[in-house]
Amino acid sequence: MIRFLARLPLRIFYLIGFLLVFLYCFLLANYRLFIAIFTLPKSKITPGFVRYDIADLTSVEMLILSHCITLTPGTTSVEISKDHPTFLIHAFDVSNPHKVIHEIDYPLKKALLRFTRL
Repeated sequence: MIRFLARLPLRIFYLIGFLLVFLYCFLLANYRLFIAIFTLPKSKITPGFVRYDIADLTSVEMLILSHCITLTPGTTSVEISKDHPTFLIHAFDVSNPHKVIHEIDYPLKKALLRFTRL
């Protein structure tokens, strides 16, 4: 109990950091979607599915990350596989699938793990 209370201010700090990272990703996705809809021809936009590895996440972390992905415009968590823990994500533009994975992995997952695994 004492250990939990000793880390509580730091955990709150990381929670605020995670929320700010999510807000940044949310606003950036809105901007990119707006630009893509109004400036790119339809032939340049390639919607599709991407597999995202979540083997190292707990069930709570999977839940939070899947909701963050779904709330971000242009992406939706479709399915969590049972045999190999991966998300099936539908993205607005998967012309570069590694970029889609990196944009989820770096800001969102990193901030989430910083908060949950303190």
